[in-house]
Formats: sequence, C-alpha cells, structure tokens
Amino acid sequence: MASCFFLVSQFDDVLVYLSSVKKFYFNDDTFNMNYGQALASTSQWREAEQAFLLVQGERIKNDYVYLSWLARCYIMTQKARLAWELYLKMDTSGQSYSMLQLIANECYQMGQFYYAAKAFDVSSHHTAH
Repeated sequence: MASCFFLVSQFDDVLVYLSSVKKFYFNDDTFNMNYGQALASTSQWREAEQAFLLVQGERIKNDYVYLSWLARCYIMTQKARLAWELYLKMDTSGQSYSMLQLIANECYQMGQFYYAAKAFDVSSHHTAH
C-alpha cells in the first residue's frame, strides 16, 4: 500500500505505513531513502534529514535524487553551508548545474542569501561557457 500511495503522491498515507514498519527496516537504505522522501514531501525536514543520513550505500549516496533531497533538507533547516558542500563534492555535469539551481532558488526562498548568491554566481558562469 505504501508504494501505491507513494506513486499517487499521498505522502501522509505513505508515512502511516512506513512508520509502522520503520523499526524493522532501520538499516535498509532503500527504506530510508523512501521514508526520507515521504517525510520531506510533507515538510518534515529534520526527520527527513535524519532518514537520509541513515543511508550507507554509495550507490544511493551518489545519486542525484538523494543528493538533491538531502540538500533541500539542509536548506529548509537553515544549514545551507552543508547543501553547498554537497554541491562542491559533485562532478561537473548537468546534475551539478541542477544542484546549483536548486541551492540558488531554495536558499533565496528561505532567506539564506549568501549561499543563494554564491550559487547564482557560479551557475551564471556555467551558462556563459
């Protein structure tokens, strides 16, 4: 049922199901990734950050979807510097440009103007080339 609710973006319902089995999947990377996404989708940023940080596998930890959700959690909890550090660790690619855009826009919306300006500045150099 949780998968069905996830697919139709009913994240409050997803959380009901995932919360009920959380103790059985504490060390499962896929569970923590899905749980983190559901938490973040319901604006439970601190809890989502905790779920994402439980992920151990490099395959997920290097995936753009994971990195972008974690960056958003950092920004929403006033930790823009940590989001910026995620960007700095990325290879230069279209995904790193997407991360810059995410950081720039989300930081601006959250009033974290220093990192918003840095991201806008770096992204303007990406488009100039």
